[in-house]
Amino acid sequence: MFVFWRGNGGLAFVVLAPVILLATGLFVQNLWVRYFGSTALLMLGGWFCYRYGKRWNAVRTLHTLYFIPMQYWGMFYIAVAIGLTCLLAGLNFHSITPEAPFEPLGVFKLKP
Repeated sequence: MFVFWRGNGGLAFVVLAPVILLATGLFVQNLWVRYFGSTALLMLGGWFCYRYGKRWNAVRTLHTLYFIPMQYWGMFYIAVAIGLTCLLAGLNFHSITPEAPFEPLGVFKLKP
């Protein structure tokens, strides 16, 4: 995989490392901590990319990742974090079994 960046744009790729490590469960086994912690880290990384990308690219666009300015990566990360938080808020983590990994809240099974 090739990663193209210019200036400090590679930092937009680096901020994803803690998110990926937490989401894969290498350090934490609790699902709540893994999923909501990774979305919080993604939100924090998005804030970092937006704030510093906006500051560094104020005069000219010199800090890009895949030819996209850093501040746009920050907005994308924040939008994905909000979407994942909304999606994960509707999951029932108490009834997770290997047969049925996720079951949305409000879904009731009728007993035969």
